[in-house]
Amino acid sequence: MGFRDDREAAHLRADALERELAATRAELDALKQGEAPKRPRLRHGYYGVLAGALCAVAGVGAFVVSRRAEEARMHAALEEAEAQRQRARVEDEAARAREVEVAEQRAALDHARREVERAPRVPVHLETFTWQGWVVQSAVAGLAPETPCQMRGSVVLNDAGDARLQAMRIACGETVVYDAAQDAGPNPIPVGLREGPGTAPERHRYMLRLAEEAAAQAGGRARLDVSTLQHRVRVTRLRPDEAITELHVDDVSALREGPALNLGRVARSPDFEDPVTRRARVTAVVGRAPVARGAQCHFAARAVWEYPENCRLALRCGGTWLYGAGEAGYLTCEVRNGVAVGARDDSPSAEGGDPRVLWSGARVTVSDFTAAGAWSVTLALAP
Repeated sequence: MGFRDDREAAHLRADALERELAATRAELDALKQGEAPKRPRLRHGYYGVLAGALCAVAGVGAFVVSRRAEEARMHAALEEAEAQRQRARVEDEAARAREVEVAEQRAALDHARREVERAPRVPVHLETFTWQGWVVQSAVAGLAPETPCQMRGSVVLNDAGDARLQAMRIACGETVVYDAAQDAGPNPIPVGLREGPGTAPERHRYMLRLAEEAAAQAGGRARLDVSTLQHRVRVTRLRPDEAITELHVDDVSALREGPALNLGRVARSPDFEDPVTRRARVTAVVGRAPVARGAQCHFAARAVWEYPENCRLALRCGGTWLYGAGEAGYLTCEVRNGVAVGARDDSPSAEGGDPRVLWSGARVTVSDFTAAGAWSVTLALAP
């Protein structure tokens, strides 16, 4: 090839390179502007662009496949979450329905209980008992100490075994100290009633306990506090003015004939039937005795069924106890032909709670040792 030919070839190669460079710049500008290239590259540039396009297509395809897989997983997760929400909603509705059902059942039970409580209970027994006593002291005008009293109470025993005071009347001489029809509140007062046997079948005596707190809840015009075991009756008039009356009563009621009521009854039969009750007078005093010579007193001995001893003595001079105060006074009595005739207690109050006592026929001697010294009292029992 000659020089001319070489120059022509060089010019041709330069032109080709310039055209290829211009085409590449135009393609680059188009790519920057988001336009497709207007023509394919020539020779070397065409293959490079084709390879880049193939790589881009492959990358886009892989991205599309990955994107679709991720969308499928997200769709499945959303469906599972929605299913869980549906299940939770169903469980919540079931729980609320159960709560409503339980509330309705509870309301029905409460209503049934209120109906039962409002319904009157059928009386099983309505019995009246009588206790004898006397006035210890009273703020009621005209009611003097030693005035004889009688307490009559009617008790209802319902089907649940509860004992409630239906009626109560306490009269001392001509004065009515307490009358449930006027003094008690509208609700029957719960009481404690204890039953003891007599010497013959279907003969019974009773102790009565009526708590002051229970009586006060009745809201009546007077408060009644009774414990025949302690020989105590206390009536506190609340209206119009407060006035207190204290009574001494027998610890057991008069005999009641009829079937047993089975109220704390002890099966042991008493050794004698009729209590011994006498007026007594102090005939002699030695030492610092709690009573003076000439004092008038009350003596009682009754048969016991509730303790191993067979007898209980109560000896009281006005408001002063000589023997048997509170729940004391139990000892062994001598019984002849079904009648108590004597008793002996050799223990002083420091040992047994009661002083020493010797009862024989119509004579009673009570003695004790105290910090103030020894003393003794002799009493004569009236026929």
